[in-house]
Amino acid sequence: MRWVVFKDAMRFSMQMTLIWGIGLGAVMTLSVLMTPSLQGLDLISLFETLPPAMLGAMGVGEDLSSLNTPEGLIAFAVFSKMALIFAAYPVVIGLRVTANEEDEGILDMTLTQPVPRAQFLLERFLAYVVNIAVLMILVIVGLFVGIWAVDMDLNAAKLVVMTLNLIPVMVVVLAVTVFVSSVISRKRTVLTIMTAFIMVSYVVQTVGAMVATRWMDAVEAFSFFSYYNVETMLREGVVPTDVLLLTAVSIGLIAASLRLFEQRDIA
Repeated sequence: MRWVVFKDAMRFSMQMTLIWGIGLGAVMTLSVLMTPSLQGLDLISLFETLPPAMLGAMGVGEDLSSLNTPEGLIAFAVFSKMALIFAAYPVVIGLRVTANEEDEGILDMTLTQPVPRAQFLLERFLAYVVNIAVLMILVIVGLFVGIWAVDMDLNAAKLVVMTLNLIPVMVVVLAVTVFVSSVISRKRTVLTIMTAFIMVSYVVQTVGAMVATRWMDAVEAFSFFSYYNVETMLREGVVPTDVLLLTAVSIGLIAASLRLFEQRDIA
């Protein structure tokens, strides 16, 4: 019975992932198509007139040089401005691991299959990790469709790396959703907690860009958005320590979820 749950989860979730992926890929394509027009607007001169607090609220740091490149404009348009959409997707699929069926009162029947609870939860989690990877591949496809349609000197490799680097961030959100679902049986409560978690993380990361103090730096460490900094990646590339930290947190959360889900009663 190995990987039966994984295959079922992939079969029932792939249609939704394709819809999300085509939509986000179209946004990427549109951003590439609009870049030549945006380059002619001299955005740096405009942003230089704005106060640092407003730049932070817009997701733009003090280093405006990245906006002078086409990949910088695309990165800020897609990954910075649409951060909440990328964070929402793993919550939506994370609820499918256990919360949706438990809220409908059918999870206890699903678990009557000859599959251990831990295997059931782990295989569903892994299936949705694959879904996240498929989603990001479709975004990359959208990138190359845009490049094909526009004759522009663009560092596509940098944008591909930035897209793939979203995977560990989204997997962390998925792992947090699974963890909360393994503790709480009510889907509405889980959704409320995850919405608050994402919004607080986003606000902390946004405010952190405006308030440069030691205590704010400490608070920012608890925001998962802080580990996907568009400006830093454009300048320095992927930060390996951030990827390793996110991966370790995801593994720890899933390990705790497996133990908690095995021990508690199913509603």
